[in-house]
Amino acid sequence: MKKTLNYIILLLLIISCYGFIRIFNSYSQQLSILSDLNEDRWERPIEFIESMEVDFPNLTATALPLKAAKAQYYLYNDSVAKGMTLIDEVIAEKSNPFIMLPEALKAKYYNTIGQKDSAYYYSRKASNGLPRNPFHLAELIRSLNTEQKKDSIDEYFKQIKYPYQRQVWRIYLAATLGDDLDNEFAKQTAFEAIELTQNINEKNDLLRITAFMKIYGRDIFKRALEIESKANSYFNQDNFEEAKILYEDLLNLIPINFIYKENLAVCLFNLKDFEGSAKLLEEVESEGHVLDESQIFLLGVSLHNINRISDACDRLFESQRLGFKEATTAIRILCNTITE
Repeated sequence: MKKTLNYIILLLLIISCYGFIRIFNSYSQQLSILSDLNEDRWERPIEFIESMEVDFPNLTATALPLKAAKAQYYLYNDSVAKGMTLIDEVIAEKSNPFIMLPEALKAKYYNTIGQKDSAYYYSRKASNGLPRNPFHLAELIRSLNTEQKKDSIDEYFKQIKYPYQRQVWRIYLAATLGDDLDNEFAKQTAFEAIELTQNINEKNDLLRITAFMKIYGRDIFKRALEIESKANSYFNQDNFEEAKILYEDLLNLIPINFIYKENLAVCLFNLKDFEGSAKLLEEVESEGHVLDESQIFLLGVSLHNINRISDACDRLFESQRLGFKEATTAIRILCNTITE
């Protein structure tokens, strides 16, 4: 009896260890899988794909069906039959059906091979199931564009426009860039996007770029990029006179780009046009962009030079609070009779 019990315990330990090993291997693989998912990068050696643990567990730590992820790898590596088989299995097994990933993958496949009806069916199903998912939206827009249903894109986006989500807005605006007709709703959305991204720290934020292109057109945006490259070159060489001319040209092309205004303000400051510099920096603030400590310092010095002493010192104290060391020296010289 005791020997039998020992065998049972040993067997249970072996089964447990086997299970733990499979789970450990799965979580090790998931580090790569989730990284690939976030970067939309699915090129892996076939050995990695074949060795993926997809049954135990069957979901990632973020509840993504592992078979769906494996299907993605197969599809991106031209193993279409294997990929579609796995997608059908995920749908049949109902592995976290709420995220509608298998349906979106089917939509992507059918969009790619030009099966319009199937692409629309699955993209609509995925979008209805999880309406504000960027991947689902992108595939639905692809199928609507193929069917030349431009108005339907607007109507669908109106339903999911709020609450604001950057990726969703960017996908919608990108889809409207090819429109020949004037789309006032899309332009209004682009202006809203500019306002909502005034304090994004990324210089090349894709939503802002797409919004500028929608408002001013691709040709003007392309021309602005060329001029900006020259302007920045002069700016970095401290050739503020030449840079000033080009930043003024840029503001004539795209007047709502705060970066052009800020750079022009620095040029004017260095050219001793303190009134012009202060005006631009205050204008940027009024449009909703938060100035950094160095810009607040420039604004403070500019205001002092046009005899707005109280406002100037308020700005210098603000810059000092934000940790800009030069502000302390300026306060000692310019604001010695004013206390914070």
